[in-house]
Amino acid sequence: MLGLADNGYLFEGAADDPLGRATLTGAKFQSITSNDPAKNNVLGIRNYHGQIAIGPYQFYQEPKRMRMKQQGTSPVNLLLWTSSLYGAKPDQQLGAAARLSAVGNAFYGTAPDTDPVTERLFFKEAPADVTLDKLSRALDDLRRLGEADLRLNHREPR
Repeated sequence: MLGLADNGYLFEGAADDPLGRATLTGAKFQSITSNDPAKNNVLGIRNYHGQIAIGPYQFYQEPKRMRMKQQGTSPVNLLLWTSSLYGAKPDQQLGAAARLSAVGNAFYGTAPDTDPVTERLFFKEAPADVTLDKLSRALDDLRRLGEADLRLNHREPR
């Protein structure tokens, strides 16, 4: 199940749910700091299993740390691709069941050398065999969305 959380996206699942896949894209993503620090998440995952692909996006984040929090034992693959992060850095609070891949992201106004995990995951390209399959699935989702839009909303007059 997908719902918009306070400041971001929330994915929840149960053990008997089928494998899921979501591809999220947008022009800009900007959040505000909540008085409740537990709500300052760009992404929350609770026992959801499958793939979540986020990108391309342009993130303007407040607070400056983009918390991506995963809980549960269900395996989830997370892909952050071709996004721009302005003054924001990911804060991965991912459990052992989460696998994060990143490719083609750019940071502006942050210093990656002060955070080796961020530099390793988001500045250096992930191995092609790890990322290509996940990326091709996300691109296929967007292609199918485009086909459906053309079929439903842009039919030629007869």
